[in-house]
Amino acid sequence: METTKTSFHTEIGSAGVEPDSVGELMAIKEDGMSLGTNNTYKLGRWQCPFMLAGAVGAAIAFLTIGFAKDIGYSFRDNLSEYTQHRALIIFGIGLWMLEISINMNDARCRDFLDDLASRDQPKIRLAYQFFTFFIAVGNDLGYLATLFSRFDVMLALTVTKACDRFCANVKSISIY
Repeated sequence: METTKTSFHTEIGSAGVEPDSVGELMAIKEDGMSLGTNNTYKLGRWQCPFMLAGAVGAAIAFLTIGFAKDIGYSFRDNLSEYTQHRALIIFGIGLWMLEISINMNDARCRDFLDDLASRDQPKIRLAYQFFTFFIAVGNDLGYLATLFSRFDVMLALTVTKACDRFCANVKSISIY
């Protein structure tokens, strides 16, 4: 019986042992078992619809997060209450969608870097260092964007009955 070892040392094969978590399931890389690695695209395994789906999913998730309070209000959230439960549920769904979309793109980008580096370990390390650096710069720019508190002036349409100035700033950042 042939088994395949994952990076979490979980044996998967004809013995019927299943991975214990979603992280272990997503870590299955060898023998073309991960999503998209066993495709026949002529530009390599990274060139697959998962990157496009991740980008579209991230855009939808950003808009869902930004407009959560308006969507909750359209589902009859009471604005006089301290907590709008429907808006929180929609915000949580948006965060969940964003997490899945980021993971889809992250895995495909890492596969692309592996293909570009031709399995040369020093090149792969350097490529991952640049990838991590630019991810960190993007995160920092996103956090810095929240310091500018007058996005609602640039996009006046974001201030609605359900969404005050602070909510409009979050909505404007998600649009940009």
